[in-house]
Amino acid sequence: MTSRLLIGGTIALVFAAAAYAIGFYFHVGSNEQFTLAPTPYILKCLLYHASSSFHSGSAENWLTCQSQITNAGLIQEFLTRAYLIEGPIFAAALCFLFVAFLIWDSEPITFRHLSGGQLFEFQQAVTKLSRSLKKQLRKYGNGIEISEGVSLSANHDLRHFLIRGGTGSGKTQIMLRIVLGWLEREEPIVVLDLKGSLMSQLGVSGSRSEPVLLNPGDARSFEWVIGRDCVDEADANELAAHLIPETQNNPFFPEAAQSILVGIILKLQTETPRQWSWRDLYAVTCLGPAEIEKICCYYYPHSSSLFEGDTRSSTMDVLSTISSKLKVVRVLSQAWPEGTPQFSAKDWLRGGKRKRNLVILGWNEKSNKISAAWVAAFSSLLGGYIASPEMPESRKKSLNIALDEFGNLPKMQGLAAAVNMGRSKGLCVALVIQDVGQLKEVYGQHVASGWPSTIGTHIVCRLGSGPSNDEISKFIGTKEIETLQISYSQGPNGNTTSKQWVKKTEQIITPNKLLEKLQVDDEGFNFLLFGIDQNTYLLRNKFIALPELRAPHIPLKLKPKAPLTDDKPVPNSQKRPSHNRKRRVAKKVNADGLKSLLQNKAK
Repeated sequence: MTSRLLIGGTIALVFAAAAYAIGFYFHVGSNEQFTLAPTPYILKCLLYHASSSFHSGSAENWLTCQSQITNAGLIQEFLTRAYLIEGPIFAAALCFLFVAFLIWDSEPITFRHLSGGQLFEFQQAVTKLSRSLKKQLRKYGNGIEISEGVSLSANHDLRHFLIRGGTGSGKTQIMLRIVLGWLEREEPIVVLDLKGSLMSQLGVSGSRSEPVLLNPGDARSFEWVIGRDCVDEADANELAAHLIPETQNNPFFPEAAQSILVGIILKLQTETPRQWSWRDLYAVTCLGPAEIEKICCYYYPHSSSLFEGDTRSSTMDVLSTISSKLKVVRVLSQAWPEGTPQFSAKDWLRGGKRKRNLVILGWNEKSNKISAAWVAAFSSLLGGYIASPEMPESRKKSLNIALDEFGNLPKMQGLAAAVNMGRSKGLCVALVIQDVGQLKEVYGQHVASGWPSTIGTHIVCRLGSGPSNDEISKFIGTKEIETLQISYSQGPNGNTTSKQWVKKTEQIITPNKLLEKLQVDDEGFNFLLFGIDQNTYLLRNKFIALPELRAPHIPLKLKPKAPLTDDKPVPNSQKRPSHNRKRRVAKKVNADGLKSLLQNKAK
């Protein structure tokens, strides 16, 4: 404020000086009898005119000047020059007086910022952030309106978003604001809908924003045509890893089951390329041991050791693992019968003229393990395609992905690669987590620690008390400041006062300040934004309330099977060994055979 007033007052004085020089030196008003040159008489008349309003003597003298200048026919020219000089001088005087008042009324300066970022709050944060973004907005154009009155540049989208916060802190509201910005710009979007609210509120039916729903439990769902998105051995391994996740206690059986499943997928890729479905995959997994052995030995010899020698006795347990773990395949095969509208992520992403821009991944908390498996498989296969050479580099936005509660989802190697490499492909990812510790549990310490540095735009909502506040405070960083220390001492000559500026380093925002500042009430919530520049910004958003456009969920009704009768025996090929045999048979497994299989898989 003070600096702006000083600048304004200085400009006003310069304008007054320019008006005086132009009016009385370069364009002098005159006639045969009189001139407005800067003579002592004219200067006195200017002074009398300026002070005539508040001094009686000046008013009388101005009347004499006015009479003489009027008789000379130059009164209008004189008044024009006088007002152009007096007005700016009066404005400058007001500015300087106000500055003097601010200085007089302010407390003594005891703090000076030297280097590092600073914390700006609310309106001051909006002003400072808008000023900081001006150059990027001119260069790249407007991006997401992250808060009311604050638009990031389009370039910030490509740096990804990491949104952190506890339950009810407003982090999903931040994600919703980001998704609405993408929809407004008609960009392709994939978003995870945990509660059905996004399906009910986003997109306009009959337009490009009408959502494509992928949700095996919803009657409106499209079929995810897995054959078009899982096209090679790398995709097969990625899909198998999500359908049969590894376990910490006994990794052999899941890894062996993954090998067999890869062989089955390779068979489908070879015999019906890009055409096979979840129904086809489920049908093959229901074949008997002899048929599966033949498939694996031919299409994926890597898994053939499971069917040889002493390890053959463990094959039934591995097949039992497949049966128990592939519930998701059965669910998907039943949910998407023939005739269901089809969707392929890769075809949609490659499509130049896509009819719809919004893809919603539905979630069913009642069967959350099944939801987690297929959502993770979808996201990982899509991310792997983006990170691969198949996806051309692009400076323009090609895809946006928003994943709520990302820390609770299974490990997705393909998506992790896309986050690291996707900026050059035009990818923007918004990940919503409660704590970085969730990422460390899923992806490991090394990978999870690198993600906050890879992701450019960080948003933190209210956190619970605990180590998360310390971690955020440390990540935001420190600043160097000077504080004025005043000391008093008493000596033989009386009391003395000494002042000294002392340098010190402190956190930009302390853990206690995080707890204090990040508040939530009925109308809105506070949040921190950092990563734009060296500063940290405390902003506030109101809660977004959208109208309900359609039902959040329409349950899928499957046709029940006819009851099993004596004349409909179960085929031998579909009889599976009991899962309880695992412990009995595992004791007979040849240790060397298992070791050989695991070594082959590692290679």
